Amino acid sequence: MTKEVTLRQAGGSVSATLPKDMADRLRLEAGDRVLAIETDRGILLSPYDPETERVLQVAAKAAKKYRNALRALAYVFQEGPADLNAGDSPREVSA
Repeated sequence: MTKEVTLRQAGGSVSATLPKDMADRLRLEAGDRVLAIETDRGILLSPYDPETERVLQVAAKAAKKYRNALRALAYVFQEGPADLNAGDSPREVSA
């Protein structure tokens, strides 16, 4: 379900109010915690779960540590392995 939400100033932050029917369906109440996750398509709100937060932190650390390898894999996935020369290493492939 998609709903338009208006952002409001709340002190030094910006807040969004979920429509009541959506909050009810998702079993969310005032004071509940959610994770706001930036994605390439926008913002994903997910019910807060300490394990989910821990996994996201581990994934972010791994993505930073292995960013060059991940870029090379993304390039191969997008362009196909035939576009790599036999002598190319992942560091030589520019995304």
